[in-house]
Amino acid sequence: MPLTRGQKRKITDRPIPKTNEATLKADDSGILPELLTPKQVSALINIPTSSLAKFRMEGALPNRTELPPFVKVGRRIRYRRSAVFAWLDGLQVHGAEA
Repeated sequence: MPLTRGQKRKITDRPIPKTNEATLKADDSGILPELLTPKQVSALINIPTSSLAKFRMEGALPNRTELPPFVKVGRRIRYRRSAVFAWLDGLQVHGAEA
């Protein structure tokens, strides 16, 4: 619905970006590359890229799950695939721990 003059767009009016398997850009063998972009990690763990950037800048804070370690290649941020999956394994909760 178009906005009339003077109306403000609500956050909830924004379309939610859809992630799909193509976002991860696996190679022909179906294997992800060793260094993942923030966009690929975002699609993989379902966290917005803006949150990844914010958490990288702020570092570890109390009551927040730490994100996987990242690598700077020049000015670019990359995540090691193995580190992302190791991080996910470390978040696994068993029964009464939840």
